[in-house]
Parts: sequence; structure tokens; C-alpha cells
Amino acid sequence: MDRKILFATYQIRIKNNKRDYQFLDRFNGEDDFFNTFKTYTEHIFENTKTLVSKNIKKKFTLKEPCEVNETNRTLFGYFNAGLTGVKKTIKNDEVPEEGEFNQEKYHTSYQPIFFYLYIPKGKKEAHLILQKEVNFGIKTTLFNTLKDYVLSLGYLDNRIELSSTLHHSVYKKMMKYGKLKSVELIKKRIPSTPEELNSPAKYTKSGKFITSLSSSTDLGDVYKKWIIGLNVLGDKHKQVEIREMDDTVDEVEFELELNGSKKKFYVADTKKPMPYVDVTDSLKFDNFEEPTKDSLIKKAEELIKEMINPQI
Repeated sequence: MDRKILFATYQIRIKNNKRDYQFLDRFNGEDDFFNTFKTYTEHIFENTKTLVSKNIKKKFTLKEPCEVNETNRTLFGYFNAGLTGVKKTIKNDEVPEEGEFNQEKYHTSYQPIFFYLYIPKGKKEAHLILQKEVNFGIKTTLFNTLKDYVLSLGYLDNRIELSSTLHHSVYKKMMKYGKLKSVELIKKRIPSTPEELNSPAKYTKSGKFITSLSSSTDLGDVYKKWIIGLNVLGDKHKQVEIREMDDTVDEVEFELELNGSKKKFYVADTKKPMPYVDVTDSLKFDNFEEPTKDSLIKKAEELIKEMINPQI
């Protein structure tokens, strides 16, 4: 299917006023963040939040009360993220005789966003999975509303942190057992003339020049070994030397696939945020082409297990 379902992986942590990370089941000395997040979802469900930007209003709430498993210390369900303040005309292209429907500025179109949160006992980090469609995300809205809610409870000496996360050993596992789907060599400069196309060292004009390699199956171990052999320095200002081409590029971007999950990685800038995992192929869909809740839960649990205890 053309539509992609992405999962983003995050960690939630709490610092006290001494900048020390707290155990989440007893942050502030006695309070359990599991209960705090549970009451946060209840608050959001009962009190839709409105954020305004450039005359566009964003609405944020819960589609329905989330499911809570106190034994496993998990909470999951759907946030509802909406846009309002824009007048549109909506019509059914498959059944045009139905006519048109005017979406007025006071109407809100909502997008359900799946989430799954695991808050283990005796740990300083919680593991959050958020669904992200290609053009729709809620990370910033979730963080701001959660931060404001915690402050409203009187926790003035505690600071919430929500950060993208990917354990390095997850990359190693995907590289060892997964399929290499694509490689892109990226230059932040282009040839000044068509004649310079075959002379990479002469590329001086500002722009972006991308050489792409891709396969519907697998590029194979030859290219995997080539990527592993590149000098991964984790310095976004350092160019990557491609000895076989007698040239340098500004970045090498590649995509790995394992068990239906696809993930992009970067050679030069290893610190570049990359929390998104394409899970489309490992989900089940209903008659309306929406991913089933059970398959979303299963995939979220698999990703969290890999984050906590990846097997290399």
C-alpha cells in the first residue's frame, strides 16, 4: 500500500532541581509516574487542548479512555490530533453523486494517533512508542501538554524530558540480520555545468546531489561490508571519504529492514535524530485499510523489547 505507518521511539525521564534523573516509580521521593501519566490521559480526554499558530488551531485530546495494565505497567490507546480554522470543500471522488460537504472554520478534522507507554519499576526511563503518519506528528504537543500538566500538579522542582532514542545494538542487529534496502550518497554541492557531472571533485555550486542505490529485495552483503568499512565518526561537519570513487560526500544515508520494520541510518552524523521505524509491512489492516489495534500493540511491544534488551 502507498500509505506508510511509522513508529517513533522515545524515552521519558524526569530530573529534579539538582539535575539528577529520578526513578520513575518514586520520583519526587514518593510519587509514581505511572499514576501521573494515567491521570494526565484522563485530564486530556476530559479537557481538549487548543493550540493556535498562524490562525490555524490544533486540537489535542484522547479518542477514548486509554487502556491501563497496572500489572505490566503499560498504557496504550489513541490520541486524537485535529486541525480547525480552515474552510475546505470535501467530496467523495469514488461516489461523486453524493455531492460536496463544506468544512467550515469551526469544524475540526481529527487524526487518531496510536501510543504505547511502558514504565518499568526501579528504572529512570519510560519507553514510549508514538505512531506517526508521513505528514502528521504529535511529539511536541504531547511533550508540552504533559509538561504543563505535571507543573499544574505542583511538581515545580521536576522537569520532564522526552527524547528520541535508538540503542546502538539495535542498529548492529539490523545490520547483521536485516536486509539493506537502499543507499544514498549525498553531496551538498552540484556541478556548475553538465560537463562536470563525471568530475565529482569539481562540484562547487551550492545545492544537493544524490546518488541512489536501491533494491526491492536486498542490496546484499557486498554493500553491507562497504558501509561497515566507512569511517563513522559521528561528526556532522566531517565529510565521508569514498575511496573507491576517489571522492568525498557530505553524508551516506542507508535503510535497513528486519522483520517488517524499516529504519534509516546516517554515517557522518550519527547523532542526527532518527526515531522513525516503518512498520507498515508488519501490521494487519481492517476493511477500511486502518491498522488493527492488536497488530499495533504487538509491534510496539516488539520494538520496546528490542530497545531494552536487544539480542545481537
